[in-house]
Amino acid sequence: RAWGSETTNNSYNVNGGDTTDPAATGASSSYFSVGSFEEVSVSMAGQDIETKTPGVNINMVVKSGSNDWHAAAKYFYEGESFVSNNVDAELEAEGVTEGTPNELLSDLDLQGGGPIWQDRAWFFVDYWNFEIKKVILGLEERDATLLDDWTINLNGQIDDNNKISGRYINTVKYRNN
Repeated sequence: RAWGSETTNNSYNVNGGDTTDPAATGASSSYFSVGSFEEVSVSMAGQDIETKTPGVNINMVVKSGSNDWHAAAKYFYEGESFVSNNVDAELEAEGVTEGTPNELLSDLDLQGGGPIWQDRAWFFVDYWNFEIKKVILGLEERDATLLDDWTINLNGQIDDNNKISGRYINTVKYRNN
């Protein structure tokens, strides 16, 4: 929310193309790998004339590759052994036996890019895998979410004045509850 606007006025864009969820106005249509973005801009008030709604506008620019080969990897892991249980004697007296810690938090991001044809065509690929399992009080089953995301960006320079680009973004969300 910004400046009193409704959340239904929010818009999400990838490389300028609207990706706002048409079934849930003001919400994003996908979970995006933040590692795949070269730039993110957020505007809240003086919108460009192209912006059709007055709410928060987010534009995410996907990395595009270059004439040089680049690759990156990131992995973050948190298991049960890294998390403490904050149940104290007072809570135990109330019958609380465990807190709501994460049993697993895993965040993997692999990416690479480079030339397809030197000075003419480039590619960028990002794979993101995010998994979380959380204890929920009173439930035997753990709350679990897995996000699996692919971002592929292809760019070509046709001539000095014309460029072509295309991208494929696929996110799958698995949720047990």
